[in-house]
Amino acid sequence: MSKTPLAAVIVALFSLTGCASTESLYAEYDAFCTTEPHVVTITEDNTRQWEPAVYFGFDEAVLNAAQRQRLDHNLALLKEHPELQLSVRAFTDQRGSQAYNRELSERRRQAVVAYLTEQGLAPSRMRSTPAGKQAPILDSMAVDDRVINRRVEMLLLDAQGRPLVLSLDPDASGGDNFTPPTPVE
Repeated sequence: MSKTPLAAVIVALFSLTGCASTESLYAEYDAFCTTEPHVVTITEDNTRQWEPAVYFGFDEAVLNAAQRQRLDHNLALLKEHPELQLSVRAFTDQRGSQAYNRELSERRRQAVVAYLTEQGLAPSRMRSTPAGKQAPILDSMAVDDRVINRRVEMLLLDAQGRPLVLSLDPDASGGDNFTPPTPVE
């Protein structure tokens, strides 16, 4: 038997004796990361309108009046609660190349961030990324389905950047009434 492989095995064994077990590493990580949801009381009765997304027409990155109004609802809440942060993610539908859709989603992201900033929201409170045509809500090429994918999603975050727990009232959600932006192709 060659001395080189035996020496390598001995060195490896000695170096592993000081390593922590995977289980102990996970225990340390779990203690560091709190996984309990953080609840922020928004109003006395915990009701407040939050618009989870704004929508864009085909190949557009300009906010129309209806979408600015959606953002204004969110701005009111964010101004009342300066401890909250915002995650902004921009998407496109499935048409077009990956490179073009990445650029289009970046323009949509910039439009939303610019509007929020112009209205007084500090850029330091926003975390944003363009996603292009990744993660469509509806994976259909039907016109009515594609419009839902042309969106910028907004997720409320607590002061540490964790998603905020929101309660849901399905009866007050508006049901199936969805008005897509114009123009829709």
